[in-house]
Amino acid sequence: MADANGHETAQEMKMRLREKPLSELMEELEQMSSISEYDCDIDLICAYLDVLEEKAPVLPKGYDPAAEYEKFKENHSELFDVLAAPLPEKAPAGKSRFVRLKQTLVTFAALFCVVVFVADASGAGVLDRLIEWGSETFSLRPASGVMELEVAEENGFKSLAEALEYYEVENPAIPTWIPNRYSIDRVAAMEAENTTTISGRYTTDSGTLFIRVTIGFEEDFTFEENQTAEHNMYQAKGIEFVLSTNMDTERATWDINGVTYSAGGNISLDELKEMLDSIQP
Repeated sequence: MADANGHETAQEMKMRLREKPLSELMEELEQMSSISEYDCDIDLICAYLDVLEEKAPVLPKGYDPAAEYEKFKENHSELFDVLAAPLPEKAPAGKSRFVRLKQTLVTFAALFCVVVFVADASGAGVLDRLIEWGSETFSLRPASGVMELEVAEENGFKSLAEALEYYEVENPAIPTWIPNRYSIDRVAAMEAENTTTISGRYTTDSGTLFIRVTIGFEEDFTFEENQTAEHNMYQAKGIEFVLSTNMDTERATWDINGVTYSAGGNISLDELKEMLDSIQP
């Protein structure tokens, strides 16, 4: 029987909807989902859902979730036994350290065998190969100075590496380490007619250090004259460096794939070599 406003009651809605097939109910309910919130009839939607539950219940009649859970536990008790099992007692600290040390020694022994095998196969001296491998794997180099600005320069560069990436220098052979007392001061790029020079300047209270990269450099190396010392050669990472000293300033110059690099400043020769050793070609 309709209510005072002439609308169907919830019971009347359900009685009418029960006469429709399931597919028609699903289709009509789907169409109702596109109706705006102001036009939708909540009571009618609830009636549809109730009748759909009667015709095609989500859970079978008489389904008891608690009983089904207990049945699952009984059929798969091993899962719950694992969850309920107590945690193993913590191994004594001494034994734990011994196990870790043993694992480390085994790993080192395996790496040692690999290195010896490779050295033997390539005809290289085993000791030389081990020294080279150890120097590359276990670096004792102290912490580097700061090589990246906190705020980018006006040109948009925060580091020398960023500037070289912008100028499309692939795999730049620049140091990744500078003495700890130095911090980057600026990154500059100067474009000339045939060359572009990108430089990083690093400063400390007592000196300045430069790393410069010149693209399009076609002339031979030129070095400052030094009346007290000759230019020396130095090799690292497969790169040949020319070392020079001028006015108590150490400098290195090298060339890779037509790109010329130089590094130098108020540093010792050992520090300069550390910088060169840090290059990752």
